[in-house]
Amino acid sequence: MCYGCGHCVAVCPTGSFKHRDMSPSQCITIVSNLLPSIDATNTLLKSRRSIRNFLDQPVPRDTLKEILETASYAPSGLNGQPVKWIVIDGRPEVKRFAKMTVDYLRYTITDDPAIAKRANSEVWVSNWDRGMDSITWGAPHMVIAYAEGSRWEEECKIALTFLDLAAYSHGLGACWAGLFNFAANAWAPMREALGVPAGHNAFGAMMLGYPKNTFQRIPVRLEPRVIWK
Repeated sequence: MCYGCGHCVAVCPTGSFKHRDMSPSQCITIVSNLLPSIDATNTLLKSRRSIRNFLDQPVPRDTLKEILETASYAPSGLNGQPVKWIVIDGRPEVKRFAKMTVDYLRYTITDDPAIAKRANSEVWVSNWDRGMDSITWGAPHMVIAYAEGSRWEEECKIALTFLDLAAYSHGLGACWAGLFNFAANAWAPMREALGVPAGHNAFGAMMLGYPKNTFQRIPVRLEPRVIWK
């Protein structure tokens, strides 16, 4: 029942175990002093913010590639590694797809009132018509996680969470784009333009770019609500 996860190669203290898919020399050596302390990890996780105000500055392609590579290490069921990516690169393209999202929301107002009510379509369309992009918020990049079939939603969302934190460690800001992802699945013109293959689903979209603002404090959150057994 081997799923090719690499545990056997990773755990061997002498580097003598070779798997059919990988050898120790192909694997990244863990440098223990690069691991963050508890305080550093807590600060990273607690200080990460959803960014909706971006600089008009593109992120270098190499940085995007590094972030995506890190996100590819997110766990997946049976080591399926099902997550695939679409990167919309550059503000003009992101805005073009934001307009497609608005086109879909506009369609729901006239042709699918139940969806329009659930999505609050009139608000987002009104914002767009007034010159306010509350779909992608001026982001220079958009990243979509998709996979074949319907069983890999959790894996895509975990991978996007990895991407969110990896982006933050690079000084970038990110924000989940729910309406964008909604349209990416429901609006045929947008699916076609994105190039989502038949039989695949987009399970999450995330804005990405350099944030305009620097946050100084970690806001208060509710105490954990736990049932201890």
